Amino acid sequence: MESVTEAGEVKDMATEGGQMKATPEGGETKRMPSRSFSRQASSRQFQRSKSILESGSYSRSSSILKSDEVAIETPEPVEEPLVVGFEALRPLDVKPEDPLPADPAGALHGVLENGMRYYVRKNAKPRNRAALGLAVSVGSVFEEDGEQGVAHIVEHLAFSATKDYSDHDLVHFLESIGSKFGPCNNAYTSLEETVYEILVPVDRPEILSKALHILAEFSTEIRASDEDLEKERGAVLEEWRLANNFRGRENKANWKFLMEGSKYADRLPIGEEEVIKSVPGQRVRDFFHTWYRPENMAVVAVGDFSDLEDVVKLINLRFAAKQGHDQGTNRPLTIPRFPVPSHNEPRFLCYQDPEASVSMVTITCKAPRTIARTVQDYREELARWMLLLALDSRLFRVSKQPDAPFFSGVSNTEVLAISTMCNSLEADCCEGGTLQALEQLLTEVARIRLHGFSEREIAVARAETMASLKTTYLQRDQIPSTEWRGNYVEHFLTGSAMPSIEYSSQLRKTLLEDITAEEVQKVAEHFNTTCSCTIKTTEPHAIANVEALKAVVAKVAEMERQGDIATWEEENIPDVLVKELPTPGVITGTNEFPEFDAKEIILSNGMRVCYKCTDFNDDEILIRGFAYGGISEVDEKDHYTCKMGRPIAREIGEYGHKPTVLAELMAGKYVFGSTTLGYYSRTFEADCAKADLEAALQLGHQLFVTEVDPTEAEVKLVMQIYLESIKALQRDPQTRFDDRKRAVNFGDAIFYRGWTPEGLSEVDPKKACQYFSECYKDPSTFTVMLVGAIDTEVALPLILQYLVI
Repeated sequence: MESVTEAGEVKDMATEGGQMKATPEGGETKRMPSRSFSRQASSRQFQRSKSILESGSYSRSSSILKSDEVAIETPEPVEEPLVVGFEALRPLDVKPEDPLPADPAGALHGVLENGMRYYVRKNAKPRNRAALGLAVSVGSVFEEDGEQGVAHIVEHLAFSATKDYSDHDLVHFLESIGSKFGPCNNAYTSLEETVYEILVPVDRPEILSKALHILAEFSTEIRASDEDLEKERGAVLEEWRLANNFRGRENKANWKFLMEGSKYADRLPIGEEEVIKSVPGQRVRDFFHTWYRPENMAVVAVGDFSDLEDVVKLINLRFAAKQGHDQGTNRPLTIPRFPVPSHNEPRFLCYQDPEASVSMVTITCKAPRTIARTVQDYREELARWMLLLALDSRLFRVSKQPDAPFFSGVSNTEVLAISTMCNSLEADCCEGGTLQALEQLLTEVARIRLHGFSEREIAVARAETMASLKTTYLQRDQIPSTEWRGNYVEHFLTGSAMPSIEYSSQLRKTLLEDITAEEVQKVAEHFNTTCSCTIKTTEPHAIANVEALKAVVAKVAEMERQGDIATWEEENIPDVLVKELPTPGVITGTNEFPEFDAKEIILSNGMRVCYKCTDFNDDEILIRGFAYGGISEVDEKDHYTCKMGRPIAREIGEYGHKPTVLAELMAGKYVFGSTTLGYYSRTFEADCAKADLEAALQLGHQLFVTEVDPTEAEVKLVMQIYLESIKALQRDPQTRFDDRKRAVNFGDAIFYRGWTPEGLSEVDPKKACQYFSECYKDPSTFTVMLVGAIDTEVALPLILQYLVI
C-alpha cells in the first residue's frame, strides 16, 4: 500500500511477517524462525534474497573450535588465484567426498597464548577504515533459571564502565572517531553468542590501538559493580518494554512454541522483566566471570591495513595477557550444547492478537543442522536453494490467480540454533483465510513430492542461482569490511568451511551445471509434516482452531497418499521481453559537466540522458529517470484514484507483461526495477549488472509503451489485497498515532490523509491505470541518469535503441 509522509511523499506500506530482528525492540536477537515480507508481491521479479550465494557469508555449522586446541603459528596470507572472468572459470575435477578448505581464506589467523583466537584481513572497503570485533561464544541460552536477561545485561554493562574506562571515557572516544556508541549500536546478544563491534579509522595508529584496548577490556575487565547495574537496569527495562508490542509478543509465543522441549524456548535474549528488575549484582558478575574467558573468544580485525603483521602484534599486546576469572571446579571446561527434541507428529498453535497486522499461516519443519564440510554438502546446499527458488515461483503464481488463497507466499531455510535448522513455508492471507492458505501450501509441496519440477522450472532456478554466483564473484572486491568481520565471527563460532570466493564460485559453478530435477525434488521431503513440524496461524480475531488445522493436514496427506494431486500447469512464457525491436533514434545534442565528470546527450525524442562512468562497483549500473509533475496536479475528487495508479499497475504488470511472466523472462538476469508516482514528480529506476544493461533499458522501453488495462478479475484481487492492508494498518497503534499526528499538523489536507476503507472505495481502478500510463507516455519530459561501470561503446547504442520511443 501507499502512505504519505509529512514531506508529502508517497511511500509503500509493507506489512511485515514475524521476523525477530537485531533491533532494540527485540533485544538484539539475531537468529529467529520467521521472516518478514511485503504485501507488494508483484515486485518479486526484482527481489533477490540475500544468501551465501550473493553476500559472501558462510553457513553456521553445528560444531565449534575447541578451546584446548594447540596454538598455531601465524600463517602467510592465502595466495589469491589468477583473476579471470566468471565465464572463464573452468570446471573442477572433484569428488563428492572431497573436503572443503577448512582454514578461513584470506586472513592471518591463529590462537594467542591464553587461548583467544584472532583473524586479521586486509580489505579496503571502506578506505582508511577497519571493522573490529570481539566475539564471545556465549549467549542467553547459557543462563540458568533466575538469570533470563543477564547475558544482555552484561553486554550493556560493558559500555558502562571497565577497569580502565569510565562511561564518559568510552563515549568521548567513540564520539571523537565518529562512531556510533552504545550496546544497541556496537554490540548484540543472541542465543549463543555476544559480539562487540567498532568501526574505526586506521590513518592514526593510536586510534586502532585504543579501540583494541577497549575490546580487550570488554573481554575480561567489565566492572559490573552494583552501582553500574542499577544505572543500566532502566535502559534494559526500556528495551524490554519496547519489545512487548504485538511483534514482540507474537515472536515470543512463536519461539516458545517452535522450540518446545528445549532450553532455547525460555531463553530469548531480551530476558524476563522480573529478572531485569531484581537480579543481584553478584549473580551478574558470576555469569560474566564464568563465561567471559579468552578460550571462549575471538578478536577480528578487517580493514585497510598497511601491514597485517603489525596488527597481529598489536592484538598480541592488547589481548594475550588477559586471563579469565577463577571460578574453581564449577567452571565448565567446554562450551555446552543444548538439544532440540524432534517429534513425528505436527504441533499446532492458533495465535490471536487484536493488533496483528496480518492473518498468516507458518509451517516450520525442524532438522539437525547441516555443516558444509565436503563437496557433497555444497551440492545439497545448491539443490536446496534451487528448490526454494522454484517453489517460490509457484507460490507467486498461485497468489496472482483469481480467488487466490493467499496474497503472498514464501519458502525459506534458516538457522534456529547452532545445531538446529528449519525449512519453512509462510503465507499471508485475508482475515478468515488461514485454513485455505494452509491447504494450498501443503498441497504445493506435496505436488512437488509427487510430480517434481519441469525441466523449464529447473532451468530457470539454475539460471537464477548462476546469476547470483556470478554477481558474488564479480563484486568480491566490493565486500565491506563489516561483512568480512561477520564471516570470520561465524567461522569462529561454528568452525564451518570458509574457502575463498574464487574457489567457492568455481566449485559451485561446477556443481550447478548438472544438478538434476530429481535432486531438487528430493529436498521437498524436508518440508513434510512428519519432520518435526509446527503449524501456526496468526490472526487479529480467533477464527481458526487446532482441530480445523489437523483436519487440513489429514486431508492433504490423504490426497498425497492417493496421488490425487494434479501436476503443475505451466504458464505460456514468451521468448523475449520486447516483442518488436524499435527503430533506433539519434543524438541531437550533447553537454559536458567537467565539474563532476559527466556527459549528457539529448535524444531525438527529447529525452535527456546523463551518464557518469565510475569504478565504485565493478559490476553495477544504476539508472534513475525522473520528470516533474505528479499527484498534486490532479483534482481532489481523483486524488485516491491517482494514488492507486502505481500499486494497481505494479500488481497487474507495468512493463507490459504479467508479474509472473516477467519473473521468468528476467530469470538469470541481475536487474531490479521500480517506479514511483509522487506528489511532485514521477520516476523509474533500474539497477543492473553490466551484462544486463540491455534488459534494464528494455524495462524502461516497456514502461513507456505499455497501456495498463486490467481485467475485472485482476482488479478484484488487487483491491482485496489493499483493503486487507488498510484494515491491518488500522489495527496498528503506531499507525493510529501517525494518523493523529498528521491530523494535528495538517488538518484535513488531502495530501496528508491516511488510507481508509472509505477512501479505497472511491478508487476507480480503470481510471487509476489510465493515469499511471499517462504519466509515462511522454519521454521528452524525462531526464535519465546512468552511473556505474558503463562501457559507452555498448551503452550508447542500447540507449538509442530502447529509450527513443
